[in-house]
Amino acid sequence: MHKLVDAFNPQAAAGVMCRTTLSVGWEGRLYDCDFNQMLDLELAPGLPRHIRDFDAALAQRRIVTGQHCYGCTAGCGSGCQGGDRSGRPDIEDRPQPQRPLPKNPLHCWLTEGRRREKMASRHAARFFPQGGTLTMRPVLTAAAATLLTCLSGAAGEGADPSRTNYLVFPARKPADMTELQRSFARQGGAEPDYRVLINASPAVRPDGTIDPRAFDWESLEKEIHEHFRVRVGDRKYRIALTVVYYGSRPNEESRRLFSWALKGMAADFGYDEIDVAASFSTDADGWKNDIQRKQAYDLIGKGQQEEPALDHELVTVYPVRTPYSRQVLGGADCVVDIKRAFDKDDEGTLTRREAEAVAATVARLNLSSKDVLYFRIRKKFGATRAIRTFSDETGKDLAKKLGFKSHITQISEVN
Repeated sequence: MHKLVDAFNPQAAAGVMCRTTLSVGWEGRLYDCDFNQMLDLELAPGLPRHIRDFDAALAQRRIVTGQHCYGCTAGCGSGCQGGDRSGRPDIEDRPQPQRPLPKNPLHCWLTEGRRREKMASRHAARFFPQGGTLTMRPVLTAAAATLLTCLSGAAGEGADPSRTNYLVFPARKPADMTELQRSFARQGGAEPDYRVLINASPAVRPDGTIDPRAFDWESLEKEIHEHFRVRVGDRKYRIALTVVYYGSRPNEESRRLFSWALKGMAADFGYDEIDVAASFSTDADGWKNDIQRKQAYDLIGKGQQEEPALDHELVTVYPVRTPYSRQVLGGADCVVDIKRAFDKDDEGTLTRREAEAVAATVARLNLSSKDVLYFRIRKKFGATRAIRTFSDETGKDLAKKLGFKSHITQISEVN
């Protein structure tokens, strides 16, 4: 009972079934809800008791309540009509009962995000201190209340509501991508339906706590909802959210709570698989570069040049011709994929045939620019020394021999 009381959400009370629906027993008797029917709690005195005496004035009746009502007003809210589906994508395109929406859903997101993380149920409000205005309460009351202040439109010192600090990358159809883009998409494993990159640096205070008012929650909510309106069939939908801190680092408690809110928000919109990760960067221009990458990503499938593979039994070579590929590959002009995997007995050098295959295949591209050569190599367990030798010596020498100013080495591990 304590958990339900601690998780009480006043906004959820606006959508409980008893406000718009009556429960009718098998013999025609009227109740405020199914729970009251099971407890044999009839309508308030003076009101009709049977369906034959139904009166429209019942819509304005006083509702009989009890401690069990906390079950419908905790977290995201509940009721015998089902949970609040507002804002969720529907599997079937049919009209849904309209229920009043809470002014904002962050309380629900924190509840669901915490449940998915299976974290301890009680944490102090010190995550988001607000000058002592909040007492030490469970996180689902105190921290959520602080964040709700932000979403309710309260002005915060230093907050800039016009700031856009997230980027959404919807998955592209393979047919819209170049052969090179499909190759590095495959390397990343199963592609999520949406990737979201979030710049959380403006929200980090000097003491390591997070100011939620510096984050554009409402716009992010609308953006994700806009991209995910209708589900198709029964397949699972996946979203990956990466929170990047450029030159700042929050304390662990604040970072965890931020993750809960994001997970809960994605779950609220119906995503089945949700990945939330944190990344820390010292690159002062990191976010500017990410924005440029997003702009390049939006051009995929819009009349861009082809990036076909030139295949050889020992290597595969790709030209880099599109803005997005250049962004992902560090401004490379050419990608060389070495098919052989280095093992612990390798010296980190290429065989003569491999070196000749690289030179001949790259020459077939007739590149107009040779700034960066991008190597993709594979290693087996224990081949660390070989990889270091390739990156520091072999790759550098081969790139210089082929006329490139510099090189990049990407390493992937295989069994």
